[in-house]
Amino acid sequence: MDPTLEFGAGSTILPQAMKEIRNRRLLTTAVLAERMGMKPRTYEDFESGRGPMSLPRLFLFAEATDSDPFGLILGEIFQSLELAVETTDTKFPMIMIMSFMDFIEKVGVDIAYLDPVLLIEAFKKIFEDIESKGLDRDKFIRRWIEGRKGRISMQDMLARLMKRRKTEY
Repeated sequence: MDPTLEFGAGSTILPQAMKEIRNRRLLTTAVLAERMGMKPRTYEDFESGRGPMSLPRLFLFAEATDSDPFGLILGEIFQSLELAVETTDTKFPMIMIMSFMDFIEKVGVDIAYLDPVLLIEAFKKIFEDIESKGLDRDKFIRRWIEGRKGRISMQDMLARLMKRRKTEY
């Protein structure tokens, strides 16, 4: 399997998003290169879109910047810089993927028998609930000022998966 992302020539969403996230985190390219185990020039090529855009590198970037790799990927797919950048702190796509992984572990191949209408209705309800209860900017800012709690990262997601697998054996 080739883990290189192929989103089309001339894509600018991922490079722009990575630069914006790096800037929001107040990181230099040299510091981020070091965190990712790269030479500064290699990192600069990666961030600019000139170097290979592989899934392992994208996940490494997300870990090094405490951002959401799935938000970056979805931002590229939907051509939305805002989606890629604004999910950085909430980890919304990562949380969805983690929840989906939990669900798959429970239902397994029976996922094939789910009714699409049920899924549409369920997701519509979930997103309506989030919209009505969760979009409180003042509350978010207060929590942010008090200090971020409950960090969610790729390591956390993988650790949860490994812990579950160990209990299965």
